[in-house]
Amino acid sequence: GATSILRFISGASDGIAFGGTDAITFTDAGSGDTLVGGGGDTTATLSGAGGLFVGNAGGATVSGSGLGDTLAGGSGGSNFRLTAAVSGGVMFGGAGAATMVDAGTQDTLLGAAGTTAVTLSGAHALYFGGSGAGTVSVSGTNATLVGGGNSSVFEFGGGASGGVAFGGVN
Repeated sequence: GATSILRFISGASDGIAFGGTDAITFTDAGSGDTLVGGGGDTTATLSGAGGLFVGNAGGATVSGSGLGDTLAGGSGGSNFRLTAAVSGGVMFGGAGAATMVDAGTQDTLLGAAGTTAVTLSGAHALYFGGSGAGTVSVSGTNATLVGGGNSSVFEFGGGASGGVAFGGVN
C-alpha cells in the first residue's frame, strides 16, 4: 500500500488527524493537535506545543520536541523520543514493546505491557514500570524510577546525579 502524509503547519491549532490502514507520516508544527496512528506503520514528528500522538495497530516511530507533548503507544511496538526542548512531556508505552529516549525536563514515562527500554538524559524525569520487563539507563539528573509488574533493571551511569529508584512488584 501507499504511504499517506498528513501535515499541520505552524499556526495550525487543535486539529485531529487519523491514519488509515496503510503506512502514515505525520508532521505537526501546530499546537494542541491530536494524531492517531493507523493500521500500518506510523512515523510522526511533533514540534508544536501540546501535541498528542496515540498509536494504533501498527508500529510507531515518534519524535516530540514541543512543550508538553504526549506520546501514547498502541498495540504495535513504539519507538518514542522527547528532545531536550520538551518540558512536562509524557510517554506511555502501549501493548507492544517500547523504546523511549527522554532528554527533556520534568517528563513522565510509563512502561509498556511488552519489554520497555528507556534512556534518560534530561532532568527530573519520573519513570513508572509497566507490566513488561523494563531496563532504564540514566545519565541525567534527579531521575525517579519506580519498578513495574515484571523485572526492572535500573542503571545510573556517568553524569547521573540525585537519582532515586524503587523496586517493583513481581
